[in-house]
This record gives sequence, structure tokens and C-alpha cells, in this order.
Amino acid sequence: MLVTRIILLILWVALMLTYLLGDVLRIFSGDFKAGEIGGIRTPNRCVYANF
Repeated sequence: MLVTRIILLILWVALMLTYLLGDVLRIFSGDFKAGEIGGIRTPNRCVYANF
């Protein structure tokens, strides 16, 4: 059982790093524009919504 949990943990970490790498590559390639979601400019109040 412990071996299965370790394997699942390693696979989960590898998957998360793959998604993170994809996001970083998308930002640096220029596909990502800050302040836009789906091509629509977000209002300034969205930036501070979580604070």
C-alpha cells in the first residue's frame, strides 16, 4: 500500500510540474496578456477582489 501511495504522489507531482511548465511557456511565448480573460479586459476591481 505504501508503494502505491508513493507512486501516486510522484505521478501527481510530475503532472503538476507539467502544467506549471505549460503555463510558464505560454506566458513567455506571448499568448498570455495580463489583465485579460478570454480577450476581455478585466476591470481594476477584479485585481483587488481577493484582498
